[in-house]
Amino acid sequence: TLSILSRRVNLRLASGEEQAVTGQPDMDNFVFKAGIDPQGRVLQPSVEAAGLDAGNHEAIKAVMASVLEQATRIEPLRVEQGQAAQQVVNMKLPLPGLTELDLRITASNRLIGVADGVAKVEMAYVMEFGIPQGPVRLTASGTGGGTLLYDIAGRMARSIESNTLMTIVAEVPDGTLEFQMNKRQTQQMRDTGK
Repeated sequence: TLSILSRRVNLRLASGEEQAVTGQPDMDNFVFKAGIDPQGRVLQPSVEAAGLDAGNHEAIKAVMASVLEQATRIEPLRVEQGQAAQQVVNMKLPLPGLTELDLRITASNRLIGVADGVAKVEMAYVMEFGIPQGPVRLTASGTGGGTLLYDIAGRMARSIESNTLMTIVAEVPDGTLEFQMNKRQTQQMRDTGK
């Protein structure tokens, strides 16, 4: 079960002022539930999604189920003090009404230390994604890094802070668009105990 308690997306303008991004799906109080068999396959009859408007419901449900099934196949990662642990993740994300987005992340993780049962891990990563075919072709690449706080006993990430710089090129029938995105993201998770 995954619950999104609240989500905010802000855009920082050239002036430094921040403003809320409108038109985003309302995912406050979104709840996604699914059962997984011993082989890591999502049991489709068990997939439920609540808290979305009807227009986004089926699309987001399909994306979440696909991501969950692929996530179960990611190998566990062991990090040790003073050593970088490498990890490569390849995923295909379905884009409702379009095609699949190929995503590849190559990450290096290093344990900084452990305090009060919480491991602090430094992350650095290179990512690329794209849509190689179709009326809209997209390629993107970037780098980033941040910090992960991991609750060892609970076996759960407690917070992730990251900064990512991406260059995105979109080829459309009328021409080519290129833009850069500098994204700062903070995620906080908690176990509801349910």
